[in-house]
Amino acid sequence: MDLEAIQNALADTELYSDMAGYVTDILYKEGENLAAGYPVIVVRNQEQVIDVGLGQTDAAKVKPGTKAVVKVGNFTGEGEVTRIDQVPDTETRTYNTEIKLTKEIPLEAYFIGATASVSLASGAEKGIWIPISAVMNDGEDYVFLVQTDRAVKKNISLKNTQGFNVRVEGLNSGDIMVTSGMKELSEGMKVTIAPTAGGQ
Repeated sequence: MDLEAIQNALADTELYSDMAGYVTDILYKEGENLAAGYPVIVVRNQEQVIDVGLGQTDAAKVKPGTKAVVKVGNFTGEGEVTRIDQVPDTETRTYNTEIKLTKEIPLEAYFIGATASVSLASGAEKGIWIPISAVMNDGEDYVFLVQTDRAVKKNISLKNTQGFNVRVEGLNSGDIMVTSGMKELSEGMKVTIAPTAGGQ
């Protein structure tokens, strides 16, 4: 082997990344040979990106730029959708959606493969939202309102839920609703409103 060939082989042992970041894995051991083009080192860039699989219905509601809130452990970050795959995963039948964090999570909590909770904004919906726990049912859904210190039964219509809250029709802004002790109430009973924190 001549000097030029040796120098070329030596130059080929130097690897350069096309991005700044951290080495997260080395795929081969020292002394192993492999063909050109095979990956040798896995590099994690400094951007924080979350991948989430969305079902067909949810994938249709979001688009690049859709805002997201991401929670990893006790830490919360914010981001936006940067890519939605157009073809579903063959095994899960979900569409991989990439979210780039704009308000990042501390590095000590952000590990590759960590589980994250993701909330995506799919649009604003106006209405009156109440705790699901306040809804009673005797064949029809209802809540108790307080009118002139008395419990008044008010029938409502449930629309859609979000976490522990439900959007309802049949209530008006400013209604005073009973949110605890409903099971012991009957219509017409006297109700005492507990003071809120600060005595207000």
